Amino acid sequence: KKLQSKSMCIDTTIEQLEGVLSHFEKYKDEGFTSSMNIAKNIELDMNVEPTLLTKHRSIFEQLKTFESIFRFLLDSNKLQSLDEKELRECCATFYSTVSH
Repeated sequence: KKLQSKSMCIDTTIEQLEGVLSHFEKYKDEGFTSSMNIAKNIELDMNVEPTLLTKHRSIFEQLKTFESIFRFLLDSNKLQSLDEKELRECCATFYSTVSH
């Protein structure tokens, strides 16, 4: 619910999602096999076909792309801290993205 808030900043969202991904990668390394076996047994008992959810990863990748283009506009403190060269680079990336 926190990520759906109107006042949620993209950079904060990205940081939180990276934390979630880190947690799941750690889980994959430490406990995934056991959970996978349990899930397969449940699938067999319920006669359900397994599917992988890729939608969430796709949305996360879209957010990262969005952030890479618009990040300098989303945080006024970061915008003010950019030097002229960095600001020009950000503006050029922004321009090339929105002009296509």
